[in-house]
Amino acid sequence: MKALRSMLFVSALLLASSSAASAQVTQKNMKFLSGGSTVFHGVYVGPYLGQIVSDPGQPTIDIFCVDYKNDVFIGSTWTANFSPLGGDLSLTRFNNVTRYQQAAWLSKQFGTHAKSEWGNIDYAIWNITTPGTPSIGVASGGLTGQYWLTQAGMSSNYSSVNLADWTVVTDVNTHNGVGGIQEYLTPNVVPEPATVLLLGSGILGLGLVGFFKRNV
Repeated sequence: MKALRSMLFVSALLLASSSAASAQVTQKNMKFLSGGSTVFHGVYVGPYLGQIVSDPGQPTIDIFCVDYKNDVFIGSTWTANFSPLGGDLSLTRFNNVTRYQQAAWLSKQFGTHAKSEWGNIDYAIWNITTPGTPSIGVASGGLTGQYWLTQAGMSSNYSSVNLADWTVVTDVNTHNGVGGIQEYLTPNVVPEPATVLLLGSGILGLGLVGFFKRNV
């Protein structure tokens, strides 16, 4: 029984530490791999592709641009603050959870709508963070950028976004201004507590095997 209690305690500690870490801002080295292939009025729209070169295995991640005033180029590298959307946003450019939540809701729409609609969706995202830029009137056709902007502003839509599922990726040098790498949202970059819980369960299982062997 003592071994069982110890294993349960370790599992609880692992889960608690994971939850705390998931809300903390971390710094990672990023590389821009691709702006996609869908162009709208001369601008690449939809999901982009980045790489966390400082993480083991250098994983690639989907990144969604929320910053129209800055640029990036294929092969660009930079150090970024990874700010969980449900945590401290003081190192982000806009420091506004509702804006980012609305942008995250729009980012999810890329996966369920045709590429012909992506320009309108992206224009709506950029108008959330920088109202009036670019001109929402340019995003014509389909459901229009104004339609998507209105939809994103409905609390019934943006409040459906789980804050724990999104992280803001911000250039460490320019989080309050222009002149640096664009800012992005990315999904699922913070390890889920379930992963740590699974690890704890594995440790618990090994402990139980040892316990039963000693009592056979």
